[in-house]
Amino acid sequence: MKIKTEFDINDFNLIKKYLIPNRNFIHVLALLILVFSIFTNQVFVGFIIGVLGVIVMEVLLFVSSKKITKVMKERFKESLNGKDKLEIDIDFQDDSLISHSNNTNSTLKMNYADLKKLILSDKYSLLFTIGNLFLIIETSKILENKLDEFLLNKNPNLKIR
Repeated sequence: MKIKTEFDINDFNLIKKYLIPNRNFIHVLALLILVFSIFTNQVFVGFIIGVLGVIVMEVLLFVSSKKITKVMKERFKESLNGKDKLEIDIDFQDDSLISHSNNTNSTLKMNYADLKKLILSDKYSLLFTIGNLFLIIETSKILENKLDEFLLNKNPNLKIR
C-alpha cells in the first residue's frame, strides 16, 4: 500500500504539542515546592520563596518551550528545500515501510519493529520510531486505508493515541 501525504508548514502549530516533551512533571514539581514552602518553620518566608520559585520555574519553562518550538520550526523549514509543503510518499511493504521525500529526494527505510507510537490528531498524525524519528501522515489517509490496524498487525507493541 502506498500513501502520498502533504504537510503545509503553516500547519506546524497543529503538531508542535506532540513534538515537545511533556511538561506535566514540571507543573507537579512546582506544586510540590509550593506545598513544602507552606509547611516550613518560617511560613511567610517559605511561602514567598516557594511562590517565587514556582513563578521562576514556570516562566523558564514557558520561555524555553517557545524557543525550542521556534528552533524546530526553522529546522523543519530548512528541510523543505525552499518549499512551503512537505511531500512524502510512503510505501508500506511486508517487512518495512519506505518513506521518500519529494522535497529532498531522500529515502528512509523503517522496520515495523522499530515503530513506537502513532499519535492521531484532527488533521495530521505522527508516526514515531524508538529513536524519535517521525513521519507526518494525513489523518484522513490513515482512516481511509485503515493504516492503524495494518500497523498494529505488523507491530503489536505499537501505541496508538
